[in-house]
Amino acid sequence: MQKASIEHIEKDFIMCESLTNGEKIYIERYLLPKGAKEGDVIDISKDKVEINSSETARRKNKIFKLQSEIFNQILGGIFV
Repeated sequence: MQKASIEHIEKDFIMCESLTNGEKIYIERYLLPKGAKEGDVIDISKDKVEINSSETARRKNKIFKLQSEIFNQILGGIFV
């Protein structure tokens, strides 16, 4: 199974980035699970594509914390 982040959704395909090696992966859009959106982490196996909700939430929390640290450095600690 391969993990990837959805980078861009087009009419007929989705462009993803492999979380293993950073390579671009193109998947036909009809394989995309309902409700999937840019930024979501997906698990790609031979016969299906699934949203990995826990990894998506972990990555979003990590990004939020990094953004908070940057804003606090710039704004002097007023961003929570």
